[in-house]
Amino acid sequence: MSNTYYISTPFYLQWHDQGPLGGQWNGSSTNSDYYELDAWSLPATSSETTFYFTAKQSSGHTGTSQPQVFATMVDRGGAQEITYGAKIDPTAPAQATALRFTPLGTELEFTAGRLISGDPKIKISETTTEPTCALIWTGSQWLYSYDVNAPLTAYRVFDCVSDPSAVITLSRGAHTIYVTDQTADGSAHVCAVFYADADAAPGTNVGLVQSETSLLRTTATPVPLAGPTDRDWQCTLELFFALTNYKSAVLRQQ
Repeated sequence: MSNTYYISTPFYLQWHDQGPLGGQWNGSSTNSDYYELDAWSLPATSSETTFYFTAKQSSGHTGTSQPQVFATMVDRGGAQEITYGAKIDPTAPAQATALRFTPLGTELEFTAGRLISGDPKIKISETTTEPTCALIWTGSQWLYSYDVNAPLTAYRVFDCVSDPSAVITLSRGAHTIYVTDQTADGSAHVCAVFYADADAAPGTNVGLVQSETSLLRTTATPVPLAGPTDRDWQCTLELFFALTNYKSAVLRQQ
């Protein structure tokens, strides 16, 4: 079955994180009867569409043990690619994570991964002069320093789980921050720069993804920050697994 249905609004996107369909995106126009994305097509004439993101996990994950999923949708084919991001709570209703927009191109590409950490917040503000920072993910907590050359003993704990208001503040402008992944199991992680923008990504619990960077093992990896220059803004760093079944799925216009 290939390209047998045109998507309508709303359109439900379901990421299978676990089980026999792990690593697979399915779609539905009714929140039921999900089919693989190659069974769907974008309509020939683009129109505003509401996309609902959901995730399905195996029975081995129940209640609070179900890990969140970080998903992206790349709208390509227009003058400039736009990447939207969504943090999916598998226990939430299907309409909880929504993105409403008109596709600019003729192709949408979807990826997903499993979030592994709290999300440190970085605020860009004209009220500070700090030019950059360095962060370390130890496998259980974040450490940070505004001095990228500081010894490890000078780093401070960034507790964004028990202190949701915790934030690293950098001055306005384009920056490079440095992220070190010290996870002991050696798994490959990706760091996404994710920020909310209600004008560019209208919806609920969605935002724009500025970049996705594969982290080097135990070595500081440069991660670019280059959001709006005319105002203060805030992003989070989303760290997720590049799973062995980490895949992308493409939805094309036919």
